[in-house]
Amino acid sequence: MSALRFTSASYTGPIRGTKPCNLLQPASIQLGASQLTQQMQHAFFHRDLKLMTSCFAEEAVLVNILGQRLHGRDAICRYINSTFVDWQEDWLSYHLEHMTPLTDNMAVVNVQQNIYRRDDNRLSGVSSSLLWVVGFIVGKWQILACNAV
Repeated sequence: MSALRFTSASYTGPIRGTKPCNLLQPASIQLGASQLTQQMQHAFFHRDLKLMTSCFAEEAVLVNILGQRLHGRDAICRYINSTFVDWQEDWLSYHLEHMTPLTDNMAVVNVQQNIYRRDDNRLSGVSSSLLWVVGFIVGKWQILACNAV
């Protein structure tokens, strides 16, 4: 089964760099998705744009909280970099809640996001439930599509 690519209209054709991988089992997919959520949390906490960039596929799509579609890793990372200013006193926590495999190397994951204050680690904002489509691309797990970060 080949991997799928998300476009603004629908899922189409294989993603460049992906190969069907019958060796990945749901436990491997869950571990990869869990590691990806940890990378996102670390990147936000340390304001590490390079690590954040590596979490997204080249052709990723993000729909931000205002409903705007951002296409491509560069556009997404410019947007995220601009949000770092808004999160100076807070940090984000990510927790993998649920995962549904789509193919051998792709899954939809439900990620719980919580906002904590940096000074005392108290919950400071509204929790969010995010949906990410993640894929195993060129040897690593990346976000292909998501509704906010």
